[in-house]
Parts: sequence; structure tokens; C-alpha cells
Amino acid sequence: MPDIIPFNAENNLTVTGSTAVIEIDSRIDSSPLMSEWAGFVTLKAFRQIVRAAGDGIERWELRILSPGGNAVVGNAIAQEIKRLGKDAETVAVVDAAGSAATIVALACQRVVIAQNGQWFIHQARGSVWDANGEKLQSYGQMVLDADTEMVRVYADKTGETEQQIRNWMKVETWFTAARALEVGFADELTDAVDGLEAFSPDGLEDFDSVLHAFSELRAQFRGKRSATPPADTPATDTEEPEMEAATLKELKAALPKADSDFLVEQLEADATVADATVAWADHLQAKLEAAETARTAAETAQAQAEQKAAEAAATPPKPGSKGVAEAGDDPHADGDDDGAGGKKFDNAEAEWKRQLKKKHDAGETRADAVFELMNEQPELYEAYLRQRESRIDRRGRRPQASAS
Repeated sequence: MPDIIPFNAENNLTVTGSTAVIEIDSRIDSSPLMSEWAGFVTLKAFRQIVRAAGDGIERWELRILSPGGNAVVGNAIAQEIKRLGKDAETVAVVDAAGSAATIVALACQRVVIAQNGQWFIHQARGSVWDANGEKLQSYGQMVLDADTEMVRVYADKTGETEQQIRNWMKVETWFTAARALEVGFADELTDAVDGLEAFSPDGLEDFDSVLHAFSELRAQFRGKRSATPPADTPATDTEEPEMEAATLKELKAALPKADSDFLVEQLEADATVADATVAWADHLQAKLEAAETARTAAETAQAQAEQKAAEAAATPPKPGSKGVAEAGDDPHADGDDDGAGGKKFDNAEAEWKRQLKKKHDAGETRADAVFELMNEQPELYEAYLRQRESRIDRRGRRPQASAS
């Protein structure tokens, strides 16, 4: 496996005069730590590289050999590139770009692709481990939204219909440089890049194999681009640059699913569109994780309640003990004692079920209702267990009584 080379200004930035070259040569990821730990392209690291380039840049050149990755981060980086394009020329020089890396490339004013380069588009995808229906539905909507955004960007660039774009994405289409130029993803061709002829989509059966193929090319790409870094590359500035805050109209256009409270938060924080895009993704992920935590806690509480009930049923109390009827007595008679403080319940089992139903009708899950009722009315819970246990015991004796 190739050595891990961090994605940062030292390794990925070259400044010559008023031209800054940024190498996008790895997977795009959401975690800021992954730029150092795995060499992935992150929004935070990209911004640091832009700051390191200093002032006076008139041309930003992004040299891309990336399989893509996180679509939300790809869109956020694209917003940063568009901001740079307000005051300078932006050009994407593509050796090979896939998935979210194509969104980054298309944020530039012009896209140039090597004659032996490749362009790859597909539907957004993801996975959720151990998810309930609500979580799956929420995550699925995020994936569909990412698809919709990619379709819009591709259609705007090429002039193709959205249906044609979706068809290409559905079958995971690879475009040669000539075909990418013909369709309209690229604006012009440039010289072939030595070594790229060894890269072919043939035999790449899934996205994991695509990632591996790009990884194998990474060291060669780095060697070509960073062989003689200039000595005048500025040191990284630790101060955050002043960025233009997004307007409400811009935020609504970029995040049509965001609620008003979230939009107000971003306005008050003077967030850029890129900041708000990443914050919205974090917000949705936090909601999913909170729902999963609540579900797990409720299931644990329910399991504990069922275990306690089973243990109580397996160990019948001795006749004559407090709250337990003598043999022959009716355990359902008025004034059953719960044994946990002396409180009486006419019919604890019926009362327990009635209150559970009330909570369930109010919208709570069965697990949440059991957990809350156990904590709110422990005496009722104890009485319910005892009455249930007595009923089971009574049922067990009835066959013997009828046979005698």
C-alpha cells in the first residue's frame, strides 16, 4: 500500500507568480482529521491551502486525480472555488475525476481534461448500520437530495436533459476525454499524461475497486506534480480569512430542505454557503445518531423489564407473604397489595395496560412507554408483576383441581 501523504499546503500547493496550483489527488472526506491521517481531501484542509497561497493570486489551477467521495463536502469545496472565481480565473485540469470530484471540477470556470483522461459519474450512495425505518428513510432522503444536486450541476454544464443525466448516473458511466468533451463536461483537451494509459475502467466492478485503482496512481501523480516545489511558497497563515457571509436567498437555494430555525442560526453566525452546507450535513447526522441512541436505550429498558418479569414469574412468592394471596384466595380481589410501600390497586394488571395504552396512543413507542411507566410508577409496576405471576400460577393449578 502506498505511503500516506497528508493533504496540505506543503504537499499539494505550488505557487508561481500569480498562479496557484492545488492538487486534488485523493478521496474527498468529511472528517478534518482524515487529511492528515489518510491524506484525504477535506474542506478544512482545502481552506488552509487557499490561505497558504497568499494574496494576489490571479489564476487558480486545480489538478485533479480523485475518485470523489463525500458529496456534501464536494459541494462545499465547490462553493469555495466559486468564491475564488469572483476575483480570479479558475481552471480544473483533470487527469481522472469521479463522483464528487467531478462536482469540484465543474465549479471552475473552465475544465480541461488530459487526452488520455477519464470522467466518471454515478448515483450517490451510502450505508447505515443497524437502522430502524425512520433512520433509513431520513438517510435515504439525504442520498436522493445529493443525487438531485449532482443532476442539476451536470445538466447545467452539458445542456443535456435531467433524464439523460440520471440514466448515465444509474449505470455508472465512464467517459473518455474525447467523449467528455463531446458531451460537454470538459471544455478542451490537453496533452496526455504519462502513466494514465495504465488506468482503465475495464474490470473495475464496484466503487471499492475504483478507490483502489486511484490509490495506486496517487504516488505517481504526486511525483509528477511536486518534483520541484518553488522555494517561495508562503507559510500557512493561522488566521482565518474574512469570507463573505451568505444571504438568506443563497442559503435557501443551497439548502432547500433546511428549516427556518437552522437558516436563522446560519445567518446569525455569518456562515458562508459552504459552512452552512457542512453544518446542515452535521445537523442531519446528529439527528440520526440521537434517534439511534434513543432507540437503543428504549430497547435496553424493555429488555430489562421483560427479564425482571420473567425472573419474578420463575420464583413464585410463598403463600402468606405480604401482598400474596393464600391458596384458594382470589388474587384479583379488591385491595391487592403491591408489596412496595403498601399502595393498593383494584386491578394492577389492567391499570398497567391502560396506562401503557395511553402513552402509546400519545405517540410513544412501546419500549419508551414501558421505560417511562416503570420509572414514574414503580409501585404499580411491582403490583403488575405480582398479579401477573399469581395469574400464571393459578392457571397452572386449575387442571389439577378439575381432575380431582
